[in-house]
Parts: sequence; structure tokens; C-alpha cells
Amino acid sequence: MKLKYSEKIAATYLAWWEGGVSPARLARILDVSREHASRKIMPWARQHLALTEPHGSLQLCTSTLASEELPQGLGSPRALLDILPGMAACFDGDLAASNVTRLADLTTAPCDPDIFQALYRAQATRRAVLLDYHAKSGPHPMWFSPHSLIETTHRIHFRGHVDWLSPPAEDRQAADGPSFYDIVPTRVAGIEGENADQYVSDELDHPWHERVDAVFMLSEALPHDIRSTMIQEWGPHIHERNGEILLVVRGVRRALLRYVCDQLQQRSFQGQTHEIWIPKSRI
Repeated sequence: MKLKYSEKIAATYLAWWEGGVSPARLARILDVSREHASRKIMPWARQHLALTEPHGSLQLCTSTLASEELPQGLGSPRALLDILPGMAACFDGDLAASNVTRLADLTTAPCDPDIFQALYRAQATRRAVLLDYHAKSGPHPMWFSPHSLIETTHRIHFRGHVDWLSPPAEDRQAADGPSFYDIVPTRVAGIEGENADQYVSDELDHPWHERVDAVFMLSEALPHDIRSTMIQEWGPHIHERNGEILLVVRGVRRALLRYVCDQLQQRSFQGQTHEIWIPKSRI
């Protein structure tokens, strides 16, 4: 009998991230029989997760894999934070997810669930939606064809093709060519309709498909203690060249480069904002 992918994910999470997997814990979390967990899931885990022998009163086994050998979606701390809410929603039991707090929920303006759902559905079903959108220059109706969803530190937005019905002044000259923009759901006042035939794919969104390597230099004006802290934080991801401490962020979509620069360039420590990573160039 073939294992479900969710069963593999649960076994991997417990064995590596929580440090111990057992048939009893698997059965409780996955709502399966102890026999199924013991005879079907644990043999797979022993083979693919390099489990130790059972230890302790609960007979837990631990994975001896390196983090880079873990399945996609579980191989890094950031990936774990992304997958934990879904795991907690799908699995029964006392996952450690209950002890995780994400400040983005407090520092990002909440989206109207109905508007966000309409945009997300349009992306999934490849439909254009007619938006009443409030841009920085005022209200502007548009047909929007979302192709991707992006989360930054400060907001969630969709990227896609825009057909302005009354374009902002700064976009009037480019209105006849391919126009791809980032649309923030919290700035949508209403959705007036949808049309599958009006949808424009991401094929001509060249800045989205082009990837670049961005190079940043650690500011030499930083106080010594903050500079040392940044070197410790980034560790093996930085290197020194000609006396400069450099950070290379590889494979950034060109359309997202400005967000990466914004988030790396400045940071606050105890209420004081410092320039941290100064953009240099692309490789």
C-alpha cells in the first residue's frame, strides 16, 4: 500500500524537527490505526529518514539526516514556519505549532477575506477581474489578471497584467504595451466582475521571469556591535572581498528586486534605524 504524502511529511516533521517519531504519535496525529503507523509508515521512515533505534519510555526514533536531505518544504527554518500552520490545521495532536508566533499577522494590514478570495480564485482559475482600485494617485478601475502571490515584510500583493480603464497619468504613455503591476488587496474597494476571456498570462512579464544575483555591502558606518552582530547573523552567506563584507542574494526575480533591497537595506535596533546592507550591483 502506497503511503500518502501527508504521512511522509508527518513522519519527517516529527523525526527531525521535534526530535522523535513513534507509531503511537503518528497514529494520534494522522488519525490512523497504531497498526498502520507501525507496519506502513515506520518502515518507510526507517528507510528514508535514517532513523535511530527506539529510545526512551515512548520508544521514539530520531532522524539522522542532514537538513539539506529533508523533503522540499521541510529543509529550513523558514520553510518550517511556512508549513506549520497547514500541518496544524490538517493533523490532529499537539504539534509544536501552537508555540509559534508570527509578527507579520500584527504588522501587515489585514485583507478583506472576500476580496482576497476573489483575487486568489482568479489567479487559480486564470480569470481577469474588474477592480475598483485605489492607487497612490487615486481611484482607477482596471481589469486585472493575477498570476502570482507575493508576501513581503509589510504587505501581501498579487502580480499580474493590468488593463486600465482610466490609467493614472504616469501610466498613460505605457498603456498600449504590456503592463504588469503589483496590486495590493487592501487597496481594492470592490470587484465588479470577472471574465476568463479577458485573462492575460505571465508570458510577457519579462521582469518576473528574469532572475538576477544581487550584491550588497555591509555598511562601514555601522556601530561596531551592530556590524559584528550582522556578520554573526549571516555567517556562511557572506564573504570578504577587497576589505568589504559582501552578501550575495542569488536568483532574485527582477520584478522583486526592489523589495529585497528595501528589506535588507535598513533595520531598526532599539528604536534607531540604521543602513545595513548597501546595494552594490548585480553579478
